Amino acid sequence: MNLKRNSLFSAAEVVVGGLGLFIIYRSVVVELGVAMLGVWSIVLATTAFGRVADVGIAAGLSRFIAAARGRQEHVQVSLYFWTALSTIAVLMAVIALLGWLPLNAALGFALSGVELTAARQLLPWALFTFWLLNINAGLAATLLGIQRSDLRALSSIGGMIIQVVASYFLVKSHGLLGLAWAQSAQYLFTIAASAIFASKSRAILGPPRVSGLILKELFGFGAKLQIGTIANLLFEPLSKLVLGAVAGPAYVGIFEMAYRMVYQIRTVAIMALQNLVPAFAELSQRDSTASSALFIKSNRVAALAGGSLMIVAIGLAPLVSVLWLQTYSSEFMLLVAMISVCWLINILCAPSYFWGIAHGTINANIGGQLLTGVLSPALAYLLGIQYGPTAAVIGILAGKAIGDILPAIFNRPAPTWSSAGVAQPWNLLALSATLLSATFAHHLWGRMAGDFLSSHDALKLITSS
Repeated sequence: MNLKRNSLFSAAEVVVGGLGLFIIYRSVVVELGVAMLGVWSIVLATTAFGRVADVGIAAGLSRFIAAARGRQEHVQVSLYFWTALSTIAVLMAVIALLGWLPLNAALGFALSGVELTAARQLLPWALFTFWLLNINAGLAATLLGIQRSDLRALSSIGGMIIQVVASYFLVKSHGLLGLAWAQSAQYLFTIAASAIFASKSRAILGPPRVSGLILKELFGFGAKLQIGTIANLLFEPLSKLVLGAVAGPAYVGIFEMAYRMVYQIRTVAIMALQNLVPAFAELSQRDSTASSALFIKSNRVAALAGGSLMIVAIGLAPLVSVLWLQTYSSEFMLLVAMISVCWLINILCAPSYFWGIAHGTINANIGGQLLTGVLSPALAYLLGIQYGPTAAVIGILAGKAIGDILPAIFNRPAPTWSSAGVAQPWNLLALSATLLSATFAHHLWGRMAGDFLSSHDALKLITSS
């Protein structure tokens, strides 16, 4: 297996993606303002509703391909690939077309005036990139299943570079539409590169063929996953729509920047850990003892990597605030600290989540995603209406954390409680360290923001006199 190489390339993919996202968001804020970034976030979030009609084919594809490779069934690998990809392409095109009018109406819930007009102009392009994104997900799952995440990472890195360059020129001249065009170019390149890599890997043998039996198998597993995936997909758009209604698009823009910053850093760990799915699946066909040992080791790696990365995210918040917003924004820095703790919990629970997918024991995964999908928007609305925007964010993150913990309780290699991810001492240590870091940073940032405002006011007074 190529776990180490794949993990390194996955980490590089996330680092480049994070830097690219930083540059893109910085360009949008400078050229268009933070409110327009909020509009962009809300439009992309609404298109995720289309995944409700997905049948979960891409979600389980890497597992089936890896298991077939473990059994040395190479013809089956090709059948899984072509059946899944063709189904995804057709199904997502239909969903995008059917979703246009309902989503156009839904945007009126969170936006109005000029912002609503801009959002509705973006929607067709957002639906197009939604279609491309799903095709790309099928190709990425294939490369993951054949344990070539390094190739997936290379295609993704190339796509991000194209998006950054295109965005730099197009946002200045065409606003948010330019950003949408740049994103479309990114996915078109990534799809083309991934398709070439998959065809040259020798894992996909023979001409394109589609199998009804394979589709039934993919659908049977995917339909189970999709119950939870629907709730998980609704988590972000519903939460952002509620936050937009409670706090307005400018606050959503700040939340989006904080969320994406931490999310990108968190993805360094998740993309590396995602390689566990084919590893667990292949080992389950050959050596269950080695699979259990890998589970315990992966929990230690998740704790070390997750704790370190989230503490780094917290420490970077003041610098990113100044670079993005030209000030020490207390709102931005507080959001980063809160979101970092939430995403750490997600990282710590990831090995258990991937264990469930690899072994087909996904009830806890589904239950956790359902909890998140219901609790996050509900708590955001109830707390936001009563106590304001920060309380709404607490509701979003609390619902997410509760749902993430469920697989770490039930998905484990042995019946004993000590083998559960939630009981691993390294995980508890990482969580404690991150909570302490977030608390200390919050107090320090309060002084930094106050000192910055005081010096800024003094400078204005001297200048005016």
